[in-house]
Amino acid sequence: MENRGGEPRSKATSCAIDERTRPSAPEPEGRVRRIGRLRVPLTLTCRPWATLFVMPDGRALWCVRLWDGAGPAKRLLPTTTLRAYARASGLSELEREIAELLDRGGVPRDREGA
Repeated sequence: MENRGGEPRSKATSCAIDERTRPSAPEPEGRVRRIGRLRVPLTLTCRPWATLFVMPDGRALWCVRLWDGAGPAKRLLPTTTLRAYARASGLSELEREIAELLDRGGVPRDREGA
């Protein structure tokens, strides 16, 4: 069964996607890096993807596609916002996946927020 975004529904609360299956080419300096993505459980039926990007200056930003009535709209969130949502909602698994992706991207603690 699929949801509105065309993605298959997952029974898990959220799932991190391992981006290491792709062949990795060396990243040129000064480019935005896509690290990976995870599901953010907002409601029982709405679990949009949040994709972690690391900016050339080292900042981490999450791109989340949210429904705004007219269709999906992309929103950029700092890690602090995503972590605050996970903490307030009691989603410890989501907090763990956020930390895992940040570690994989080599994001220092002082560059997590935007």
